[in-house]
Amino acid sequence: MYSLVTLLSLLWYLAVARAEERPTNTRLGVVAVLVAVLALTHYWAMFLFGAYAILAVVGRRRGRPTARLLMAHVLGGLAFLPWLPSFLYQLRHTGTPWAERQNPASTVVTMLADLAGGRQEGAALGLLALLFFRSRWLCWSGDPFGPARTRPDGSGGNAAIRRTPRPHADPCDYGDHGHVVCVRRALHRYCRWPHARVGGRRRIRDLATDSPGCRPGSGCRAGLAAGWVAVDTTRSQGQQIAAAIAADFQPGDVVVACPDQIGPATARYLPDGVAAVSYPLLADARLVDWVDYADRNAAGSPSAVADQLVERAAGHRIWLVWQVGYRTLEGQCEALRSELASRVPGREVISPDPAVFEPMWLSVYEPVGAT
Repeated sequence: MYSLVTLLSLLWYLAVARAEERPTNTRLGVVAVLVAVLALTHYWAMFLFGAYAILAVVGRRRGRPTARLLMAHVLGGLAFLPWLPSFLYQLRHTGTPWAERQNPASTVVTMLADLAGGRQEGAALGLLALLFFRSRWLCWSGDPFGPARTRPDGSGGNAAIRRTPRPHADPCDYGDHGHVVCVRRALHRYCRWPHARVGGRRRIRDLATDSPGCRPGSGCRAGLAAGWVAVDTTRSQGQQIAAAIAADFQPGDVVVACPDQIGPATARYLPDGVAAVSYPLLADARLVDWVDYADRNAAGSPSAVADQLVERAAGHRIWLVWQVGYRTLEGQCEALRSELASRVPGREVISPDPAVFEPMWLSVYEPVGAT
C-alpha cells in the first residue's frame, strides 16, 4: 500500500497543480477522484489533505481557485463515508499497539535515519550530508503549494531560493509514511512541474547528483552509500526456523509462535501439512488479530496455554518459536517457555542472530517416548 500511496500522492499533486492553473470541471473532478482513492487507500492521506487545506487558506492569493479546489477535496472525501464505521471501529479497537508515541524531535531524527538507510551508519552519513553538503532536507524553497521559482526562460531561480530560505519542520514524516509529501517536493525542486518544461539529461542527472540551491543530491548519495547494505540483509530468521522444523517434523507435532507477531514470517515457509499456531489464542500463525490486542494479551495465561499445548501434542514434540521484548506481551513468552520446560524436557535448537532485523529462538520440547 505504501508504493500505491506514493504513486497516488504524486498524481494528486500534479492534479492540484493543474487545477490551480486552470480550474476546469474536468481537472477538479480528477482531484476529487484522487482524493477519494487516497482516502480509501491509507488513513494518513487525511493529514496530507488537512495540511493542504490549511496552506491553501492561509496562503491564498487573489485569483487562485482556493474555494473550488477545497470543494473538490470535500466531494472526494464523501467516498470515505461508507468506510467511516470501520474507521471508527478500528480507532477504538486496534490502533498501533506495537508502537510508542513519537514527539516532533524524535520524528525528525527517525526520518533522517530512515531516509539515509535506516541504520546507524545511515544516520551518520545522513547527518554529514545535512551539515557538510548543505543538503537541506528541512527547508521549503518557497510557497509549498505555490508556483516554483523560475525565470521567464524556464530555468530554475536558484539564486532567489538562496536569498529567501524558509526553514520549517519537514512534512515528510518519518519512516514509511514520509513518502506522501516527499514526492511532491521532488517535483517542485527538480522538475519545476508544471511551470517549466521537464526534460533533458541535466534534469535527470540532477535527480541523483547535486543541483544548485538546496543540494539534496548529496543526501541521496549518502543514503545510497548506507542503504546498499539493506539490499541483501536478511529481515527475519523465519525461513531458517521453518527449515529446521521441516527437517525433523513428525506427524502430530505442534508448532507454536510467541508472540503472534513473528508467526507469519515463519509459517509462510513451512511446508504443506505443517500447521502452526500462535500465542495466546492458538489460532492460525499466518495471521495476526489486532482487535483489542493489548487487552487480550494482558489476559493471556502462559500456564493455561502450556497445558493446552501439551494436551494437543499428545506425546509428540512441541516446537516453540519465540522472542522477547514485544509490547503488550512483556514477559509472557519467557513464561510460556518456562511453563513448557516444567512439563516436558526441552532443548534449544536455534538462537537469535543479532544481525537479523527480526531474530528468533527455536526450542523443541520432546516428551519421553515421543517418536
